[in-house]
Amino acid sequence: MSQDRFEWISKRAYALWEEAGRPIGRDQEHWTMAVTEREMLERTQASIDGHEVLAKKRALVPLVAASQKVAARVLLVDDEVENRRRLMAALERAGITAAEASNAGQAICLLKDNSFETVIADINRPSPVDGLGLATCVRSLWPRTKVIIMSGIVKLRKAQLGPGVSFFLKPVPEAKLIAALNDKRFLY
Repeated sequence: MSQDRFEWISKRAYALWEEAGRPIGRDQEHWTMAVTEREMLERTQASIDGHEVLAKKRALVPLVAASQKVAARVLLVDDEVENRRRLMAALERAGITAAEASNAGQAICLLKDNSFETVIADINRPSPVDGLGLATCVRSLWPRTKVIIMSGIVKLRKAQLGPGVSFFLKPVPEAKLIAALNDKRFLY
């Protein structure tokens, strides 16, 4: 492992540990999350500070304004096909433009090529990166993109989520999700 990579992972693991309230005995968990984030950055070839993403977004602004075509504004990430279909249908009925992904890798690819206001992600997924890991990655690379985490297994408090991240217990009532997406204050 290169010295730069090791230093980045060490700093990120420490930051994750601090964000979690400095728990004792969970060092390996934070280290693993940091390694996963770094691997995702390397696979997607994104810079650590996200400058190329911001430059790409700035370049697209005149094109979007000129064409009046709005890019997808919500990205739904859930490996449960039925749940994803149900929520996509609800978003469509509400007039919300959305895209879908079944895992974090697909989500990152879509985020690199599109502009999303909000990412809705299930916390538990059978991939190396769970919903919290994806939320951390999204908030670090695309800081203006809000994240909604869903889970039917665990319940998280606001203090565990960080800025720009909200939590809903599954099954999420469609009306509550739509209301949250339409209420800009809710996601801050």
